[in-house]
Amino acid sequence: MFDGIALPFCRSWWPAFTAIVLSLAVEDAMMLEVFAESVDFSAKGNGRPKVDDVDLAASLMDKVISNRGVREKVDGMLERAYLALHTRNSKWTRRRVRAVFNKEARRIDHWEIEEMQAVIEARKRNADYRAETARIAAMDFGPQATGHSSVDSHQGC
Repeated sequence: MFDGIALPFCRSWWPAFTAIVLSLAVEDAMMLEVFAESVDFSAKGNGRPKVDDVDLAASLMDKVISNRGVREKVDGMLERAYLALHTRNSKWTRRRVRAVFNKEARRIDHWEIEEMQAVIEARKRNADYRAETARIAAMDFGPQATGHSSVDSHQGC
C-alpha cells in the first residue's frame, strides 16, 4: 500500500531492485578504495613523504645561512645568506631571501634551488679544503724529515 494506492507488482520486483542497488553500492565502494589507493600512490614518491618546493627551499636556505651565533639577529643571518647568493647570481634580492626563509614565497624557481645547493656545496668543499690544509700543517716536519733541526742550526752561531 503506497499512500492509499495498492501496488500489486511491488512484491515481485522489489527484492531484485534492492539486490541491484546493494551490488552497485558495493561496487562503488570497491572502486572508491581502488581510486583512493591510486591517488595515494605516486611513482615519484618512493615511499617518502611529499616535500613541497617551499619547504625544500626553506630547508636549503637554513643550510645556506649555516650556523647561527648565540645572539645573532635574524637580519644578520639573512644578510649573510643574501651576500652568498647574490655573489653567485644578481637576481637574488634581500626580499626574496627573506620570503624563502619565512616560507612566504608562492613559487620557487629551479634556478633558486640550484643556486642554494651550489652555495652549500661550495661551503662544504671549502671546509674540506681547510680541514685538509690544517691536517697537513699539523704534521710534524721535524729533524728526521729535513736532516737537521732549526734549533740546532741556530745554536752553533
